[in-house]
Amino acid sequence: MKRNKAPDIKTENALNIPYVKIILCLFLICTICAGLLGTTYILTRDTILENEKATVQKLLISIYGDDAVFESDVTVPEGQKAEAVYLAKNPDASLRGYAIRVLSPGFSDDIDMIVGFNADGTIRKIEIIALSETAGLGTKVAESNYLAQYVGKSDKLALKTDIDAISGATKSSRAVLNGVNLATECLKALGA
Repeated sequence: MKRNKAPDIKTENALNIPYVKIILCLFLICTICAGLLGTTYILTRDTILENEKATVQKLLISIYGDDAVFESDVTVPEGQKAEAVYLAKNPDASLRGYAIRVLSPGFSDDIDMIVGFNADGTIRKIEIIALSETAGLGTKVAESNYLAQYVGKSDKLALKTDIDAISGATKSSRAVLNGVNLATECLKALGA
């Protein structure tokens, strides 16, 4: 009589299974990358904020001139979608105007802009801080000749009635217009 031989059962170590090794390697790589990104952010955060403040200051000077004095501690009125409000004053402390920073959703991402108003509430100048629109098309909304059509206007504006859109970049044109209208609403909430 022959005895049936019991099958050989091999016990495999969990680390010998190929997909477990891959998962552990990916986990280790992701952990290291996340740590490096976090460290880079912490090390560069202050520099990025300083550069942003310098950019905003440069654009405020572009709107109001070298001799303007700016107050940045103005509180944004409740319910308004402005990022910041700046008072621009003359050297004699009289009001030159208001600059209102807003974010407006564009085609690719938010358009970060400053709308400068004269003391009488008319638009003095618009400066784009950052945008990520389609190169050569949507980026035309940041050109000075396009933004010049807003100068001297006040109240809520409409596309095609008050402002011309850029052909093929209507969403970007509308984003700038919406940003200007948000700034105008904020200006009215300030009582200006």
